[in-house]
Amino acid sequence: MRDDLSGRVIVFNGEIYNYGELRPELKSVGSHFSSNSDTEVLLKLANFDSTGWLHRLNGMWAFALWDEKKQELMMSRDRLGIKPLYWCIADGCFLFASEIKSLLAHPAAPRNVREEAVLEYLAFRNIGGSATLLEGIHELEPGHVLRLRRSEMTPEIVRYWEDRPSGADNCDWSEFGRDQAEVLQSLLDDAVRYRLISDVPVGTYNSGGVDSSLITAAGRRQSAGELHTFYVGFSEASHDESRWARVVADRIGTHHHMLVVGASEYADALPEMVWLNDEPLHHAHTVQLRMLSRMAKEYVTVVLTGEGADELFAGYPRYQIPLLTERMSHMPTIISRTGLAFLRQIGARRLVKLLEVAGDKPRSVQENSRFATTEQLSLLGYSDMDIPARAELYTRVDRMPLNLLEKVLAFDRGSYLPSLLHRLDRTTMASGVEARVPFLDYRLLAWSKTLPSKQKMVVGSQNKVLLKALAAKSFPRAMIYRRKMGFDVPVAQWLREQHTLGRYMDLLTDQTFRNRDTIDHAAVGRMVDEHRSGRSDHSELLWPLLNLELWRRTCVENLKNAPSS
Repeated sequence: MRDDLSGRVIVFNGEIYNYGELRPELKSVGSHFSSNSDTEVLLKLANFDSTGWLHRLNGMWAFALWDEKKQELMMSRDRLGIKPLYWCIADGCFLFASEIKSLLAHPAAPRNVREEAVLEYLAFRNIGGSATLLEGIHELEPGHVLRLRRSEMTPEIVRYWEDRPSGADNCDWSEFGRDQAEVLQSLLDDAVRYRLISDVPVGTYNSGGVDSSLITAAGRRQSAGELHTFYVGFSEASHDESRWARVVADRIGTHHHMLVVGASEYADALPEMVWLNDEPLHHAHTVQLRMLSRMAKEYVTVVLTGEGADELFAGYPRYQIPLLTERMSHMPTIISRTGLAFLRQIGARRLVKLLEVAGDKPRSVQENSRFATTEQLSLLGYSDMDIPARAELYTRVDRMPLNLLEKVLAFDRGSYLPSLLHRLDRTTMASGVEARVPFLDYRLLAWSKTLPSKQKMVVGSQNKVLLKALAAKSFPRAMIYRRKMGFDVPVAQWLREQHTLGRYMDLLTDQTFRNRDTIDHAAVGRMVDEHRSGRSDHSELLWPLLNLELWRRTCVENLKNAPSS
């Protein structure tokens, strides 16, 4: 959109939910509008000389704004990275896009894989910081602004927002309620109200879990119109939670739609999903979310989801590990080593990770979201877990006046959460659906930091304490307090089936793979054989290795013949 009065041009991806409140203010100081869009509000609110105005925005965004008079470009990304934005410099040109594949369409765009990032991906299944898996291609980090002057062609990147406790403590939350549960409900309702503003049909992704159930219930309270809910599951009983999704739909009164994904269908869709994702998949459930989004598109254009609740209210069981290891810091070394050897022998991966970092607070925070154990990584020849981007994030978080749990949450919001949002954006937008995430309303985030830790997690016992207590007022306790499953996928089982995911295992033993320089090919071959035979479960490494190889071949080395969406 071009504003002829200012000579500005904007490219904008996202939604500014409070644009209706900002527009009258701009009109009162002389701005004239030719549309009723949030894009025009953003265009005229923007100030190249400061970043403070960005704090007024409630929404999700990635935008690039060119000022013809100043000959200057300004790019920004929302606080938590709901919308993606990448850039690189190729052949003297500054390129930017919401997808890496768009940058790779330029003949001079860099295509070399950063081999030092392979370890990070295998361990964490995502890359932290501004780097990507490709040398020279950068991600503008959440909460940052990039400025570029045409005369210099050297980007200046500054942080306009940081996930800190300051600021929230000075807010008066009493207007939202008398107690914590009431404030939580009011803030969530208001966040959902903003995200229901739409000219198109709206629905929710309803897994039957605590987060999506609260979002769906809030959506029903905020809208008397038709509300659609969507669920995807598997035929395997161990991975099916459809009964609880149905309970939510029946209690709230929604038009409920269910999709069952078979193993063969999942395997057929994997290469396309890697292509759409631009990067190797982090979460195995990315494929089923793509299928869920395609189904949702038949009924709605906007969906509300529960992303972010775990990172605000301590929902993951793994958050127990740093606090438990802190208590174990005085355990005699001989006991911890003996216990670690025994747990490795019986394959208790979660407990192995607990003891591996016992007494080491920096590692317990930085490696909380690590999937593979150090022993598993050592099988591939990796021994050094020093990852600069994660160490830098930990240093920033550790300087903040936070207790250990809050440091873990802040670290996860800066490292793990962006990968969740990345896959949500890719799976929905590829299907023509826009996903909105009420839990990541900046006001809800700010308030969550004021809660005492005991309202989030009881060490050795319960996670997401306050959120579950609120949900239990509307839904069965058996549903709310059951073991957390999430969108799980039976990867280990399917990798053993030649007609499903197992069909791709040969990619890890063929000549193209053996030509890779950085991975111990013989060790990978042994893992493939042992997993196929059932002697060992190597799915924690085989899944990322397989995705990494599919990504190399699909997105980097054979771009012209990539599968279509």
